[in-house]
Amino acid sequence: MLVDATSSSHKNVSKPAESGLNVMRGFYNNGNACYANAAIQCLLNMNCVKDTVLKSRDCALKRVFRRYCIQSKSGDLLDLTELRGDIFPNDLNQQDTSDFTHDVIEKNSDHLKDLFRFNQITSTKCSNPRCNDLKQQKERNILYFLRIPHLDNKSCSMANLLKFNIDANKQWQPILESKCSQCYTNSHLVTQTIVENPQQILIFVLQLLDDNQMKNTNLKLQEIRSDIEICNKNYVFSGAVFHHGPRLTEGHYTAIVKKGTQFYKADDVNLSVCKRWPNNSKDIYMLFYEEKK
Repeated sequence: MLVDATSSSHKNVSKPAESGLNVMRGFYNNGNACYANAAIQCLLNMNCVKDTVLKSRDCALKRVFRRYCIQSKSGDLLDLTELRGDIFPNDLNQQDTSDFTHDVIEKNSDHLKDLFRFNQITSTKCSNPRCNDLKQQKERNILYFLRIPHLDNKSCSMANLLKFNIDANKQWQPILESKCSQCYTNSHLVTQTIVENPQQILIFVLQLLDDNQMKNTNLKLQEIRSDIEICNKNYVFSGAVFHHGPRLTEGHYTAIVKKGTQFYKADDVNLSVCKRWPNNSKDIYMLFYEEKK
């Protein structure tokens, strides 16, 4: 479950802008745009993104937001495929929404990209005490990909998933069948990866694909925390993208976003109040967290 969520039935919100709630309306899906619709809903649900977008001179997300506002005033909804070649790819085939999210963020100014960036530092050293050779590689990333542990009961909480990925990676792990390039000793290399300097937004992507590019549909993600702590910073849940189908380039994408204590399900043009979190869902793919102020 998502902590702090209460259970209730869904009810449609036909005009959320008129209800006094700061939630976007839906987007048209005239083909295969659901993956883009879900990602944009989650991105523009975060106040720091909207504030930065509005202050920017020009960027991909600002063009989306401007078009959205103009068409909303006329009572119409935005079709993201109208921005083909800009924010929307020229290829109209359905795509992986994590790839789309990454590309959209990369198309913006450094000031906006800095909201999402964090450092991943991977260290590899020789455990031979007579060598201790150390090499480090530093990467600046936007998305944090979460490996899925092998589970007997096929269910996992968000806390355990973070522990498996972030906490466990801090520990030195042996690299099988490795050889040190300095002392040429076999099987003595160990590695660790740490996260440094996370910014205002963290986007987690569950690595659900197997070697055949089929989606893992057995994992049940439970107890999605409404707040988490990474590198001594507190983050609160903002939204999630769900994928329904066997492959990430097939099926259907939806989103759930949170404003205050209220949850909304965004399914293309349809936006509905949703107090019941889909506990034990097998369809959660991306999770968006915003730094707590």
